[in-house]
Amino acid sequence: MTPEEHQLMITMWAKQYQQLKVVVEILKSRGLLEGDDPLAFATLVHSDVAANRALLQESATIYLQTAKEIGVDTGLDRLT
Repeated sequence: MTPEEHQLMITMWAKQYQQLKVVVEILKSRGLLEGDDPLAFATLVHSDVAANRALLQESATIYLQTAKEIGVDTGLDRLT
């Protein structure tokens, strides 16, 4: 990977992490998340194959948009 591609990956992970932290804090503040709930949640998320497939497509779209915004040519748009 090029340095720019690494930057893109880190940017995408940071965005995802920020979103997850907000959701977790919202759930905690409303008393909907406690104890080992995060582990149970993660297990359920990984077991839903159909939802994961849809999220993969959505993630690819967001990835390509973000790459374009920061000037990274992934070459992936030519593959689809």
